[in-house]
Parts: sequence; structure tokens; C-alpha cells
Amino acid sequence: ALAICHGAGTFVVSATPTAGEKAVDELIKIEANKVGEFFEIRRSLEGWCAGQAAKAATKSHLSAMKARLDAMKTLDVTSDAWEENDIGFHAALAAATGNPLAVRMMEIMRGSFTAFYRLKRYIPNREEQTLIWQHHADIYEGVRGRSPERAQAAIIGHMDFIEAKLAESLEDFDAGET
Repeated sequence: ALAICHGAGTFVVSATPTAGEKAVDELIKIEANKVGEFFEIRRSLEGWCAGQAAKAATKSHLSAMKARLDAMKTLDVTSDAWEENDIGFHAALAAATGNPLAVRMMEIMRGSFTAFYRLKRYIPNREEQTLIWQHHADIYEGVRGRSPERAQAAIIGHMDFIEAKLAESLEDFDAGET
């Protein structure tokens, strides 16, 4: 089903949300002012994942992250193929923590907040696309280099950048509505 949300666009909504998903969806509503709250949660969870992955990642975890990173290098950030590999990269990062709960929490976040992951109002230019790929490369290098601090700083920097760009694009959209 499609949901049209004023000021935020059109989103794919799960036709049969579970009780848990529904509660989260109702809590958050897809509003521009909720984007910051969403990124706060992501920074906490994924920042922890990045730090933990830097300590615990095995060779196969690093290979899984690298495969996604290599695929992303040649893709357009706005494409479905990028989105699929981006999801795969963040899932591989969670798996690299060695903590099944972290993996499950990432899946729940992804499922419950689909609208935020699919906000396509922000269309990065070529330079920004290269920068977004570099953010992921920096996260990977921090994990590969066994540096929790570098890995965390890279993922938080990435979240900060995306949140700021998203906020700008939502403001521009709202300004265009009046």
C-alpha cells in the first residue's frame, strides 16, 4: 500500500504490520521533525555496532562488508541496487559484532522505519555520492583496522551528513508547498 504524507512524500507501507511495528509507526508518524529522533536512535545503535565490530569482526565478516562496499562504488546512490547493498552493508556491520541481538534490532529498525530509509527527497549530486561512498569505506577501514574510535566516528559522521541533507530537502519541500 502507499501512504501519502504531507511534507514528506509517498512511502511504501507494510500491508500487514505486526503489533510491534504498528505501535512504532503510530509513535513516529512520518514527520520531518521526527527525522532527528530517528537518527539519534540509529547513531546510538549503529555507533555501538561499529565500535563492537572493530573488536569482534572475523575475516568472513570483513569480506561480507567489503563485497557490499565494492558493489556500492559503481552504483548510483538513488538506485534500488545501491539501496540493497547499503542495507546489506549495515546488516554485515551488525553481524560483525557477533551479537545476534544487534542483528535483530537492526532488522526491526529497518522494518519499522522503512519510510525513513526510503526518503528519496534528498537526491545527492555526483560529489556527494562519492562522499557517501567514502563514509562507508571509512566505516569499513575503521573496523578492518580494529579501531572502534575510527569506526564509530565514521558512522556517526555519515549519520550527521545524511540527517542534515534530509532536513534541508524537507525544508525546501515544505517551503515549496506554501
